[in-house]
Amino acid sequence: MKNKIEEQVKAYIDRPNTDYAVLINGEWGTGKTYFITNVIDWKDLCGTDKKIIYISLNGLSSLEEIKKYLFINTLHRKIRKRYSDLLKIIVI
Repeated sequence: MKNKIEEQVKAYIDRPNTDYAVLINGEWGTGKTYFITNVIDWKDLCGTDKKIIYISLNGLSSLEEIKKYLFINTLHRKIRKRYSDLLKIIVI
């Protein structure tokens, strides 16, 4: 493990069931997105049998918006692509 954040993420991934998500909080410009997208080796950390969903909460202001974002972004890519116009209407 490279650092404490990766240790915590690994502990979360290794749990069979959770009712929460991992939040990495910090001031703007501290490198949160860079860390998640460039530093963590996701294949090494969780293997290929798990699907990682990354969400930036930037611009989302309610739980309802987060739920809609998760719904759309967890759909299979082909379904999302084929019905993207319809999904935009449903989510609005």
